[in-house]
Amino acid sequence: MKSEVGTGREVNRIVKFLRSQAWLPGLLLIGATLIAYQPVWHAGFIWDDDGRLINNPLTGAADD
Repeated sequence: MKSEVGTGREVNRIVKFLRSQAWLPGLLLIGATLIAYQPVWHAGFIWDDDGRLINNPLTGAADD
């Protein structure tokens, strides 16, 4: 019966990768990006959005 997790060789390779900490720079980059963009998640429209987007007939729905 074949294991669902994988062979011992695959598990050893995964454990070796996690212990090597080669993933740490990527994780730090993702974390820094999320922190940098965090204020934008709660931001509203900026000063020129009303005139350029909301009141612009060219930015309507695709089926108009």
